[in-house]
Amino acid sequence: MSVLVPVDGSSASHNAVRHLIALSASGMAMRVHVLNVQHETIPEAALAADNATRAARALLASAGVHFESHVRLGATAEAIVRLAREKRCHKIVIGTRRLGTLAGVFPGSVARQVLRLAAVPVTLVRES
Repeated sequence: MSVLVPVDGSSASHNAVRHLIALSASGMAMRVHVLNVQHETIPEAALAADNATRAARALLASAGVHFESHVRLGATAEAIVRLAREKRCHKIVIGTRRLGTLAGVFPGSVARQVLRLAAVPVTLVRES
């Protein structure tokens, strides 16, 4: 199974990575695509992407989960869905933040857009 996990360096995205590691540890074979989306082409974009994916890559590597790392430019949700399509991912796993009692019912704007645009199942992993 091919799975896309978008990461931005936040604890929410790290929780999504940990969720994938738990699935892998339970015996689910998967190929993980780690994605960071940068909004602009600036000299610092490559460094920002490396910083944003560093912890996710370290977690996956230490768990022995095979992964590929990707960086894309542009609108976040669209870039996520586009890469999922390009890599023929079977699923997208994305971390979401807790936003309080009522707001917590609604996923963040990027997660909401991915849910709307994706042609594959999307798993939302809430921040603990």
